[in-house]
Amino acid sequence: GKFGIILIGVTSVISIICSSTFIWMLRRSYDGFSTTQNRILLGLCVSDIIFSSHYLPFGMFGPKELDYFSWNARGNMATCHITGFLSVIGGILGPFLNASLCVL
Repeated sequence: GKFGIILIGVTSVISIICSSTFIWMLRRSYDGFSTTQNRILLGLCVSDIIFSSHYLPFGMFGPKELDYFSWNARGNMATCHITGFLSVIGGILGPFLNASLCVL
């Protein structure tokens, strides 16, 4: 419902702010992006931003025909496919980059 979409939207805003701050901290560090670990952490932050951007518009990109199912749906099938693509890309990149940090 409405509360769930608002809660997910607010947490996605917090996640994007935290990932952006972490990228800024990595960039300002002594090593910068010269080490493999920092590059993988950069990719992990970028994948989190991509994944969280799916939830950022508070359900607005859902097809307006599904307004009875999803609160604040105002989009069309193209916006639904774009946000779904971003969700899949961010959802796939995150675990793979996390696993590569474990191997490193």
